[in-house]
Amino acid sequence: MTMATKGELEWERRQCHAMALEALAAEREGAYHQAIDVALRSLPHIDGATQFERKFMKMENPPLPTLGIVFRYAPPLFRQDALDRVDVFLAERRGVEKRSGQDLKAQLAEARQLLDTAYRLWQQVRGGTPILESREPLKSDRVYAIEQVWERSGLIERIPPGSPKKWAFRTQFNAPVRAKCNRCGHPRTAPKVAFLEESRCPKCGGMAAFVILGPASKVTP
Repeated sequence: MTMATKGELEWERRQCHAMALEALAAEREGAYHQAIDVALRSLPHIDGATQFERKFMKMENPPLPTLGIVFRYAPPLFRQDALDRVDVFLAERRGVEKRSGQDLKAQLAEARQLLDTAYRLWQQVRGGTPILESREPLKSDRVYAIEQVWERSGLIERIPPGSPKKWAFRTQFNAPVRAKCNRCGHPRTAPKVAFLEESRCPKCGGMAAFVILGPASKVTP
């Protein structure tokens, strides 16, 4: 196997850094699906980037901001596809975890547990069940993290306003919205509820997390 040159590794680092800045900007704007998608595009560049940072920039533990974005936002947004891609990436690029000094497999496992919690919490909100915050610390932290993303995304609101006890949907889930496949970009219009979980794209045929673009006047295939 041919070793990458310093110039090649530096290019990988520039690509990774640019995508990290783009993903973090999307995060600040509350565009969490976009942040995840950009973070996933950075995966092929992380190995070379961390090699360059470790060898030539003398970073003891190179940071991995785009993986952090996936771990934070994929679970509340039901993006199992993103977690699966990170899982494959870590299995194929074992050196990344070693250079980072982090237990990335443990972080991935925690993100999967958070995803399970998000599914259960979603069912509670749909059923109108109060979500009490006086839980044991770990579960409470998980619930809080999910609620914060949902609230900032405009999906839910406190009932009554300011109450820490109960949430309700803020949006009309039967209202038609425009969305696009995060794999091939194919546009679709359907009730918002159709895009809250992965579905099969009619164009590329893959299981995709459709990115909601905005309201629509009518439903199309």
